[in-house]
Amino acid sequence: MYDVIAVNMGTHRVRILGANATERNADAIVSMAVAEFGCDDEFFMCVVAGKYKDGDEWDMSDEDA
Repeated sequence: MYDVIAVNMGTHRVRILGANATERNADAIVSMAVAEFGCDDEFFMCVVAGKYKDGDEWDMSDEDA
C-alpha cells in the first residue's frame, strides 16, 4: 500500500493527499494533484504507507523512489 504526499519545495514539509492506496490508485491521485495544483510550489510522489505524517520533513533519500 502507498501514501501520496505533496512536498513543499521551499520548506520540504509533507502533506498527505491520499493514504493506504493501491499502486494504481496512488498513481491516479498523483496525476490528479498535478492537474489541480500544478508543480510550481510542490511536487507529488508515492511512498510506502505510514512513512510520513502531515507536517513531517521530507527525507531526500526518497528522491529516487
